[in-house]
Amino acid sequence: MLAFGLAWGGAARGEEARPADFAGWKRWLTALMDFERSPETAQALLREAAGLGYGRAEFALGVLAARDGNGREAMDWFIRAAGHRHPIAMLELGCEASQRGDGAAAERWFGTAVETWLALVGPQWHSGSTPEPGDFAVGDDLAARCPEAATARDGFEDRLARLGTAAAWSRYGRAVNGRTFGGPLLGVAAARERALSWLMRAALAGDVSAMVDVGEAALSTPGADVAGAVRLLERAGEAGRPDAYVAIGIAHRNGRLVHPDPMAAERWFGRAEALTYAQAQTAGEAFPATRVGMLFFRLGDGMGENARAMRWFRLSAEAGDAHAADILATASAR
Repeated sequence: MLAFGLAWGGAARGEEARPADFAGWKRWLTALMDFERSPETAQALLREAAGLGYGRAEFALGVLAARDGNGREAMDWFIRAAGHRHPIAMLELGCEASQRGDGAAAERWFGTAVETWLALVGPQWHSGSTPEPGDFAVGDDLAARCPEAATARDGFEDRLARLGTAAAWSRYGRAVNGRTFGGPLLGVAAARERALSWLMRAALAGDVSAMVDVGEAALSTPGADVAGAVRLLERAGEAGRPDAYVAIGIAHRNGRLVHPDPMAAERWFGRAEALTYAQAQTAGEAFPATRVGMLFFRLGDGMGENARAMRWFRLSAEAGDAHAADILATASAR
């Protein structure tokens, strides 16, 4: 009964959870990040989040109960999650009703799931705010064991294709792809080709986030249209996404564009730094260098990104930024 659940729904790429949900969201996210290291602590955090009425935590607890063979407990959690507008929990309940021969109940759950999806897509995705509950993508595991769930998904996608916006297609593509957290806890099996088809649809319609997603995916895929990927990333950078310039720089550095070209990589990294610094200044940030440092620090340290980040953090710390100073102190203590 392990269902697909996209663990990271809204709060991706700098978006924030709604204030009323923040306490539950914070516990849920911490649980996902800690699950492999400390599953007992993670489950305790999920229960705290569920106690606050956070649907994604309730759904996750249902998945875990199903994994452990506790079918009744799983259904109880799915019912609670469905009450908090979690469409995949509704699909699970529909599948369970179908398996016990209650076709009318199954049809109601599947229909409610699709309508809930569409309600979430409409006013929230169109405005660009964070959707709730954040789990939108049905994985192949659920579709394989419950054909009715796959039919419901296909019906939703057909209506999304006709009624959705570029932003809606982009978010749904990222949901299907399961790009971020969730693998250890929810068994994410990303439907990559399907995800990229939605992201490409969104990119061609002008969604900047989708341009970055498609461009980065192509640059990491053997045999992909690298030149087309760079064009998309250039457009995204011109629209204000410095991480698109970073992706082009990494492609030059790693030889994805004919041969390794460190000088070209440095030029693109410089463009990313300049854009990020200017954006931070425009936003009125007291220490714009810190934002530049974070742009590279988040990449890890595969090829010296941390050293580049530390240079910017050092500039910011010297200007009086306590946050940058804390990062430098933590890094030097390792």
